[in-house]
Amino acid sequence: MDKNKKIMKTGLILIGVTLLLNICTILFLRIKEPVFLHHYYEHKMYLQNENNLFYSVGLDGPIKLQYVTNITDDKQVIGITF
Repeated sequence: MDKNKKIMKTGLILIGVTLLLNICTILFLRIKEPVFLHHYYEHKMYLQNENNLFYSVGLDGPIKLQYVTNITDDKQVIGITF
């Protein structure tokens, strides 16, 4: 019985140490701001209105923004400027 208790205590201690290491790793790897990935695209842009300088992207397709955030982050990109 003493051997089983020793194995149980050792297992619980290992689980506790592993849990603490995982929590420290999660806190260390958390990022403060979204990290945007660099992409280089060439799109044709057309002037729609000369007064307000609105541009329209050509028929090459939509511009994709890709970025990395924390899994708990709920921020959304609502606009971009060039």
